[in-house]
Amino acid sequence: MNLAEYDKLTGQVADLAREQGAATRRAAEEEPESNAAAYTRENARRVAYQADLAHLELQERLGQLVRVDSLRPAIQRAAASTAKILDGLVQEADTLRAVCARDDGRELERTLKTIAHRMRSDIAAALAAVRPGVAAPEDGGPAG
Repeated sequence: MNLAEYDKLTGQVADLAREQGAATRRAAEEEPESNAAAYTRENARRVAYQADLAHLELQERLGQLVRVDSLRPAIQRAAASTAKILDGLVQEADTLRAVCARDDGRELERTLKTIAHRMRSDIAAALAAVRPGVAAPEDGGPAG
């Protein structure tokens, strides 16, 4: 994972004292590096990190990056809508009983396909109506 992504997600920045301690240990273990080379390397790393953070903030402002906590209510609404649609299958019992009574396998298959198609369309519409970060309407219907 990119360090800037991790810091942005956790809302924390790196522990400078820990980084300096690690750098001191590395310096003691490695061959000495010139101050200018070390400065250039660390400066390049800092600039890249800042560019990554700026890129993440831009993606978030453009709506290309969404925080997980803003998705939770949307996912819950989508799941509730889907469950309600699937629970509606019970309402098709009379239709299915009538088709079965006629003992017509082809008609039963057509009826089931029609019901499945309608349910898929209803679920797709319910999912399309859900928007991250949008509160559920007061009437309990799909968000829009």
